[in-house]
Amino acid sequence: MNDFKLRISRASKTILGDVVFNMLMVFALLFIVLPHSPKKEESKNEAVKSAGDMMVEIHWPDKVDIDIDLWTKSPDDDRPVGYSNRAGKTFNLLRDDLGGSNDSTDRNFEMAYTRGLPAGEYIINIHYFVNREPGSPGDVPVDVVISTKAGDSGGMKQIITRRATLRVLGEEITVVRFVIRENGEFDEQSVNDFFQELRAWVLPPQ
Repeated sequence: MNDFKLRISRASKTILGDVVFNMLMVFALLFIVLPHSPKKEESKNEAVKSAGDMMVEIHWPDKVDIDIDLWTKSPDDDRPVGYSNRAGKTFNLLRDDLGGSNDSTDRNFEMAYTRGLPAGEYIINIHYFVNREPGSPGDVPVDVVISTKAGDSGGMKQIITRRATLRVLGEEITVVRFVIRENGEFDEQSVNDFFQELRAWVLPPQ
């Protein structure tokens, strides 16, 4: 009988020990392993936030079958970036909007972003490519917004907003030219709109 009680006592202690050990493992998982997971997710989110050091957006009237093209050039791009050359060393064209063609929405916009922010002059052009809108007067107002990354937060701040009007098919306009300094700051005194053709730079000779 005493031997039986002793076995029960040992078994009880073994079970209790297993329970305590399992609880300690659970606490270790909660307080040691899991806190590292949010950091991985945070790094992933930070990478997404930092994808573009500069964003250039153009918007023209929605619900019209008109194709306006964005052209950009950074100081490090060998050739301007637009629909026929969508990726440069710095700029990438994220969206090429064809107006009403091959589009699931009524919105009309194009967007380009940079990887890095090299010092030097940036040129932003727009080009009047196609107008398929019946009865359209021809003139197309285009809003241009340029933003750069705001510090380490990953957010963006607008540095330039412009509205330009394209009036004739085939017309290309330099909306703005500006300089980014060596320290990554926008030089407000450098802003101008002296024309520099970009589209023909990357097209084959006619």
